[in-house]
Amino acid sequence: MQVIYIAINVRFINIFKIHSILYFVLINAKHLITETASTNNFSSKLFQYVFKTTIMAKLHFFLKLNPPRASFTIDMTNDEKLVMLQHVSYWKPYVEQGIALVLGPVFDPKGGYGIAVVGVDNEEQLETLIKNDPANGLNKYEIYPMRASSKFI
Repeated sequence: MQVIYIAINVRFINIFKIHSILYFVLINAKHLITETASTNNFSSKLFQYVFKTTIMAKLHFFLKLNPPRASFTIDMTNDEKLVMLQHVSYWKPYVEQGIALVLGPVFDPKGGYGIAVVGVDNEEQLETLIKNDPANGLNKYEIYPMRASSKFI
């Protein structure tokens, strides 16, 4: 219980972030207690973790790229194919940098679409990513905030 008390009393953490702290406590408390038992430095280690992973954490969003028509993936014009090739090239560096955690087409029998899960520092970065995408305009984005969890995040 001491661990939860310490985490909740860090005043600048909002309620949304407490979920991450409690998850951390449940998964990692045994390791931290063992690691810091001899130095009695547990609260300092917890504060450092909270600051690094919840205060400085990325914002995650699920993006759905809706094509202009249901048959788009099978009957693109040459100009549309060019835009979509530019779209793929545009996102490649963001995949390599780990900003786009997953990205690609979904082959839905009712009509294909694109999806991405991105981790950004702020909403302005997300807006810039979408605004500069060559496929934005031809296609329409739906944007949903989310909490992402992965071995690689």
